[in-house]
Amino acid sequence: MNEDILRDLYERMGRLEAKIDDIRTIRETADSAFRLAEKAMIKAEDNESDINKLSSTLKWTTGTILTALIPLVLFVLGKIFN
Repeated sequence: MNEDILRDLYERMGRLEAKIDDIRTIRETADSAFRLAEKAMIKAEDNESDINKLSSTLKWTTGTILTALIPLVLFVLGKIFN
């Protein structure tokens, strides 16, 4: 009778240890995913900043090119129609 109780206790302890190991593995995986998500968030914020800079640069470049091309187009049209 005592042997049955001891065997049952050992089996239960073994299952508990297995569950604890599983919990540790899950925690490590969650920590790894959290660190990866933090890195991804930092990259996303950097990308947002870079996109805003590119957008601003593109706007100014387009404005400068158009400002230079309008007088040139008017000059060419003036030469064609005169």
